[in-house]
Order: sequence, then C-alpha cells, then structure tokens
Amino acid sequence: KVQYLNDRLIKMKRNIVFAFSLAWCTLGIAAVQPGENLVVNGSLDADQVEFPPFWNLNSRSKNHVIWHPSGGPGGLPYLTINGEKEPDIRVQQFGLDLVSNGTYRISMKVRTRNFRSGSHTGIMLVNSGLWRSTEGVMSLPANTDGDWKVVSKEFKCFSAPEGYMVLLRILQQKGQL
Repeated sequence: KVQYLNDRLIKMKRNIVFAFSLAWCTLGIAAVQPGENLVVNGSLDADQVEFPPFWNLNSRSKNHVIWHPSGGPGGLPYLTINGEKEPDIRVQQFGLDLVSNGTYRISMKVRTRNFRSGSHTGIMLVNSGLWRSTEGVMSLPANTDGDWKVVSKEFKCFSAPEGYMVLLRILQQKGQL
C-alpha cells in the first residue's frame, strides 16, 4: 500500500507540472505582438448604437462628445469634442490588461483649430481607481492645419493592481478638437 500511494503522488506531481507548463505556454502564446492594439474598438466602430461599444462617457460629457460614423482619417469614424461649456470631458475604456514595466505606445489622430486646454489633456493610460499613475500624450497641438496629425508616446508601464483604463480627457477646452 505504501508503494501504491507513492506511485499516485508521483503521478499527481507530474500532472501538476504538466498543468503549469500548459498554462505557461498559453500565456506565452497570448503575449502581445508589436503593433497589436490592446484597446478594444480603437477604430470607434459602431453599428446601430449611438456611441462606439466598449467606450464610456461620464455623465457630464454626453452632450459634448459627438460620434461620426465616417469622415475621419481614411474615412474611419471619429469623435468631435466641444468642451467649452464643460471643464472636464472624459471618454474612457476600462479593463485593459497590461504588464507592469512592459513597453507600450499610446497614440491617436487629432485635427485641431485654435485649440487650447488645461494640463493633462490628451490620450493616456491611467490606473483604475484612484488615478495615482498616468502615462501618455498629455497635451495636444493647437493647430493641425486641417490635417489629421498623429500624437503618440512610448513608455514603460507602471504597476496598477486595480487595473488599467485608457482615457481621452479634455480639460478647459478652447477652440476646436
């Protein structure tokens, strides 16, 4: 009986090691490839809804952000933001799954005219919850001469045990975005 129990323990250990190896391989396969977009629906596609799925507006922003189904760069959908009467406009996506200390790039295309805003305006990665850490494009160009301009920043990701969100935030807007 001692030998039988010992054989079962050895088999159980092998199964545990196999299960861990399988999980490790799955995580390795699921790793992000360079250029892969982690934001869900980053192209702002929407079908039969008023606003692109996976993107959220805070209640004060709803009357100041307009989704257009086409006419953006390359004919893609885009947003216009009129925040002159609302000091803090936010469009956000929660639940991003990132690796702390990993290298990431955040970017978007903008078209502006006579645009000014407060600090911390742009597209950024924020830790969900208390917003203690932020990385990204924190200012937008004043004039893009009618063209769509890419704004981008590469960074090492901070630790966020409570998770990550991507945030388009416009503070104290003047002009067109």
